[in-house]
Amino acid sequence: MLPQLKHIPLVTDFKMRAPFENMERVVAQYEHQFEFLNSNSYVKLQDAFAESSERSYQTNNVVNHFLYTVRKQVVALYGLGHPVATAKDRLQEMCAARTAIEALSPPTEPPQAGQTYRDPFLTIALLTLPHEELEALLWQPLFDNTKPKERIYVIDVLQSAFHQDYKMARKYTRDKFAHIWADPLHKALNVDPDNKEAGLAHLMDGWTERMARFVPLDWKPWEEEPYKYIADDGRKIFALPNFGFAYEVALAVCAYDLDDTGLRDHPYYPGDLVDYYRENLRDTRDAWRKQGAGPTMALDPYSVVRIDLSKKKAKGFRRWLDIASDGDPDAVGEVIGVCKNLRKVKSITRVVNVMGDYGIALTADLKDDRTFEGELIRIAKARKIETAYVVPATKYDAGSGRCSELLEHARDWFAEHGHRLIELSQDGDWGIIVIDQTWEDEFRDLSRGLDVQY
Repeated sequence: MLPQLKHIPLVTDFKMRAPFENMERVVAQYEHQFEFLNSNSYVKLQDAFAESSERSYQTNNVVNHFLYTVRKQVVALYGLGHPVATAKDRLQEMCAARTAIEALSPPTEPPQAGQTYRDPFLTIALLTLPHEELEALLWQPLFDNTKPKERIYVIDVLQSAFHQDYKMARKYTRDKFAHIWADPLHKALNVDPDNKEAGLAHLMDGWTERMARFVPLDWKPWEEEPYKYIADDGRKIFALPNFGFAYEVALAVCAYDLDDTGLRDHPYYPGDLVDYYRENLRDTRDAWRKQGAGPTMALDPYSVVRIDLSKKKAKGFRRWLDIASDGDPDAVGEVIGVCKNLRKVKSITRVVNVMGDYGIALTADLKDDRTFEGELIRIAKARKIETAYVVPATKYDAGSGRCSELLEHARDWFAEHGHRLIELSQDGDWGIIVIDQTWEDEFRDLSRGLDVQY
């Protein structure tokens, strides 16, 4: 008889902000999974296979299905407001049951443990389990996985902070779905190596909109509120079956031992996972890593093959985007995915916000001088200007007055370095971008044709 999983009823006594029609479905799905896992039906299936080769093949399928099912339960427990320790307890039950299953008949190949897309289960495991249980649950399957499409470079680098002898993949491919969150994370950690906190804060500023606009991730925020429930301890809960929090940001914070004060108010930042890791594992399981040392594998600079603006001549809005983004194909592709209509600009603010995710537009409120300063430094680096932008002293110490003076200084500074800082406006919408002065006349003509003023 295999170990029985403890029944943990899903918390349902949330303080509701609005009716949630899917709550019953989530609970029913969870209970069905629990009954299946405790029925030992996966063991009974093996009785039909007399030959050891067939039994091994069946065991491999059963173990993978078992892992997948419990993974969903762990994420559901955390996502619906249970304490981190409860999710960890279910993980440890999973490890014991998995070992018992494999003892019946060794699987023919290691269980799957890829890093495809956003897998919150892996971050929850990394930030809660002791090393011995992680070795069998995550490290061994991950290192045995030779499929590059199932390993994401930036996540691999971060995970090297939690294993003394981490094995990177031989090569990496750029996943067509994972790039929507992995690329901004890679860039955020690269913008200012000495101030990764600012890069992650900027990343989280646009995280909700970025995730929501990318349909294949199946991530959906609430229409009127960023969350629907508040747990008894006051934690904000996102209660859809995919339970989408910014797990990758929590992983980066723990890997680099960053100060996450500026992230704590974001409704989708899993700060209690970070707290649990720091209180229970940082100085024990991961004591081998010096405080602030970061991952053992250095993160390569983020690079992109840019469009040659002198050779590739798109038309209309597409050409306008090519110039505005300085030939960044990722930024262009995402704006097109958001706008869909290439004949006109419906919202200049939305276009600029998307480009801001790539560090090529200024999106800060012009009363927030600290954020504005960071964006000026970021966009100067993104434009590959050799001279670093140095934030000047101004008459005003803070607020809108300082922002106005910084804007005037930046306009002159970029002009001295072959660029133009341009304030765009359209029907009350506005935004600020920087372009290469080589294309200024063409960009002005294109803007007129798109009914965009500057």
